[in-house]
Formats: sequence, structure tokens, C-alpha cells
Amino acid sequence: MYPDTNGQRIELSPTIPQWVIDMPTELHPNDIRSLVRTLNLLGQEVELNDSTKALQ
Repeated sequence: MYPDTNGQRIELSPTIPQWVIDMPTELHPNDIRSLVRTLNLLGQEVELNDSTKALQ
């Protein structure tokens, strides 16, 4: 099943065929990232337009 290499290791490098890279892929809804809402550390929703920014 495996070739006898007298204790030497065989370096394997997995390759992906070009036809796999060229395949069209469908866009999944979870791939689109958008900000739904902003929460503070207490889990309360924060309106960014109504909040004040902290001084640094």
C-alpha cells in the first residue's frame, strides 16, 4: 500500500486542480456582513447618532 522508503519521510504537498478554483460559487447570505445593532457591555442597544463619544 505504501512504498518502502527505508525510514525516510515523503513530503506531501496537496494541490488543488485549477478547475476547482475556476468553479462558480453561490453567495451565501451569511457571507454578507452588516452591522445590525450596537450593544454596550450591559447588553443594552446603543443608538450611535444619539450617543456621545468618550474623551481620550
